[in-house]
Amino acid sequence: MKQLLLTVALASAVACGVKTAPRPPEDTAARAPRAVRATITADGRVRIEWKRPEHSVDGQRLDDLVRFLVERSIAEGAFETVATVEVLDRTKLRPRSSYHYVDSPPSLDKLRYRVRGVAADGQEGVPCEPVSPQAAAAGAQKSSGR
Repeated sequence: MKQLLLTVALASAVACGVKTAPRPPEDTAARAPRAVRATITADGRVRIEWKRPEHSVDGQRLDDLVRFLVERSIAEGAFETVATVEVLDRTKLRPRSSYHYVDSPPSLDKLRYRVRGVAADGQEGVPCEPVSPQAAAAGAQKSSGR
């Protein structure tokens, strides 16, 4: 009986896998999205584009990103979430790297946008630095077919 208990205890200890130190939540948050820019389109809307972060704040690979929050501020006011962009390919080996959202703000005056990732457990990541919309280049407007 003693040998059976010892065998079960040993098997249980081995089956649990390698234990690592717990990571504090502030270290597991997604880094800020990269290459964020906002462009005023020919029809007066704002296109916000960004690249997904690949790592958490502590440098670990980011595998649990499920959505992005697009936030808008008008005239130096508080940021408010205006859109949620879902990450639909998070289980793929090479998930999509670029995302965008097109906003229809009430006015183009004094706008700022920022984007942040959200993990599967609901933890919000670090927001990017705020960006203000810029007019699209003349060549870009002509090539859009408008």
